[in-house]
Amino acid sequence: MTLSTTLPFGIFLAFNYKEYALIKINNDAFITLAGSISAIFNGLGRLFWGVMLDKSSYKIISIITNALNLVFALTISFIVEVEALYLLMLCLVLFSYGGTYSIYPAFTMQVFGYIQGSRVYWFVFGGITFGNLSFIKLLFFNMF
Repeated sequence: MTLSTTLPFGIFLAFNYKEYALIKINNDAFITLAGSISAIFNGLGRLFWGVMLDKSSYKIISIITNALNLVFALTISFIVEVEALYLLMLCLVLFSYGGTYSIYPAFTMQVFGYIQGSRVYWFVFGGITFGNLSFIKLLFFNMF
């Protein structure tokens, strides 16, 4: 359940961090710098969570990354006005969000094996994409 609520938040912020921040922060150069720095954290998060998956189980890593994203989703609206806190939050969100894309392929291979896992993974990834498109459509039609 948490995956369906936290993953769209990560995708939303990864693609719309600038538009979201420009509502409260009137410093375009800072927001652009924050996006660049957070992109580095996204890449580091993918590496970090992949290593953590080698040392722990999928369930634990999934619970941690989804719990972090849930907390971030609930608190970001309170800190968006403060530049330093927004930078920190953006980096943390994309760091934990990156874990989703590093643990799914490994988990799919663990569950379905190497031969079937490679065939099934595109369904998993496609399901994420379809779910996010549905979320955006639901959000769009409820706004207007």
